[in-house]
Parts: sequence; structure tokens; C-alpha cells
Amino acid sequence: MKILKTITEPQTIKFIPRSYVATSTVAIRDESTNMIRLYNSDLTQVGDLLSITEAFQLVEGRMYEIVISSDPNVWGNIIDEWQLNDALWDDVSANIDYTVYRDKIFCTDENIDQRNLAYYKINKGQFVSDQSFDNDYIII
Repeated sequence: MKILKTITEPQTIKFIPRSYVATSTVAIRDESTNMIRLYNSDLTQVGDLLSITEAFQLVEGRMYEIVISSDPNVWGNIIDEWQLNDALWDDVSANIDYTVYRDKIFCTDENIDQRNLAYYKINKGQFVSDQSFDNDYIII
């Protein structure tokens, strides 16, 4: 799971891909409203990781599904796949998976750093415990 903020500046997501491509289509689906936003992005390879930098439009406290896929209209890839098989065109093209990466995104503006034990608090700023009384009890 990736954790992103609601800021409008570009944010970077690093991931280990299924295959290495230079350009991609990024689909981000809001799990609350089922709305999908598409982004055409360039991927940057650093070692074994690919990274994408984009200014996402996210809402605080929502979960998203992100699917990064290579462009299915790149004719070189499609023709290569078709020539490797003796099947019909429709059968071959239906079974090609263009997904490069799939994950979940959670959007929050809280500072989360698990190394320093700073975890997400769903009720942050909404619940205040009362410390004004003594919690001792007597057993008779």
C-alpha cells in the first residue's frame, strides 16, 4: 500500500514492476465513488525500481486502487505477441495482460513514519480522553 497526501504538487511512487516500460497509462479508481482518473505518464527506472511522478487529485481519508499499464496500442508489442502464437487474433489479444503494477493508495495528510512509531490515527483530533478523575477502584 502506498500512502500519498492531498497536496497538488507532484508525488513520486516507486515500485517493482512486472515488466519494464518507458511510458504508461495510470488509472486511479476511488473506492468510495468508483470514479476513475487516467494519467499518461513516463516511467523512470532506477536500478530494479520504476518510479512515476504525477500530481494526483486525491481526497483525505479515502482508499484508491492504482493500476499502471503499458499502452496496449503499441503495435510492436501486439504484433510480437500475435506472431508467437498460432491462435486467432481475438484469442491472443484478449489474453495479453498489459498491467505493469497494481496496488492500493491511502490518502492522508498525517505524518506517518513506521520507523519512528508514528502510525495513522483515524480519530486524530476528534476523540479526547478525560483524565480529570481517579481511576482507582476498591474491592470489598
